[in-house]
Amino acid sequence: MTTAQLIQVLIPTLTALIVYIYHLVFQHLPARQRDALKLFAPEAVQAVQQLNASASGPEKKTLAINIIKAALKDFKIPVPSDASIGTFIESAVYALKQANAQNNVATNTTTIPASLVPPQWLGQPPTSPAAGTTPNSGGAQ
Repeated sequence: MTTAQLIQVLIPTLTALIVYIYHLVFQHLPARQRDALKLFAPEAVQAVQQLNASASGPEKKTLAINIIKAALKDFKIPVPSDASIGTFIESAVYALKQANAQNNVATNTTTIPASLVPPQWLGQPPTSPAAGTTPNSGGAQ
């Protein structure tokens, strides 16, 4: 089996496994912990990205897990396992990347010269009505 074939098999399999684990975590965490993790994970990810942008991915994840654990302890919420916290961190990282990608698309716009802008109506330039007529006078009423 070649590397390309192996990758084609592993990517969907791993994606399905991650989604399955993600759903298992959601079913087993109490609602209060889930709500807190949904709130704290994006904040922790942004804080780690801002303060330690040069750190490696696993180091950033460990830092984010520690930030979330500290926040949960401060609010006297039971701290779930690192795997559960890691799932929320991965979700927050994905959302952050998606938001950055959308911002890049929105800011990378170019201006089209007026000479290249197509006419407005079915390939024809707009025409003004003849003098003394109204726009509806030519059709059946």
